[in-house]
Amino acid sequence: MSEAHELNHSYVGTEHLLLGVLREAKGIGAQALLDAGVTLELARAEVLRLLGSEAPSVIPSRGTNPDAVDKMFQTAIALVELHQVRFGTYPDSLENLPFLSAYDRAVLVRGLRYEKLPEGYALDVVTRQGEKPSLSYPADFWRGLGIRRTNVDRSSP
Repeated sequence: MSEAHELNHSYVGTEHLLLGVLREAKGIGAQALLDAGVTLELARAEVLRLLGSEAPSVIPSRGTNPDAVDKMFQTAIALVELHQVRFGTYPDSLENLPFLSAYDRAVLVRGLRYEKLPEGYALDVVTRQGEKPSLSYPADFWRGLGIRRTNVDRSSP
């Protein structure tokens, strides 16, 4: 009911039930979806897109699947670095990355903050104010990348 209420719907349909299951990340339903390879944040965004509602930002928080945030962050780095190799420059924004579907572009733009710098780029995981992303990569991960600033831990776990 709370999902329907938040969307200003006067009924409770199966779409609202699914949104409720997706919201309860530790519940049996959400865990079954995760085990089947479904990313909860992306599934929620897709349901909202199909409903014609603006999907809220993909903001990692407690209960967010850390693997989904990790995948989103690493995918963005790979695409930004590929852009630099192909075109000789980093993209002006994540929206300018070629060959992305509109959906993938929207997920990256909502979940990450990108800034092209004079030499390299900055990439942050969008979090709630005061929170730090729960990602950490060893020093070797960062070697050779153009990323100059990030809110992700650069030390070994």
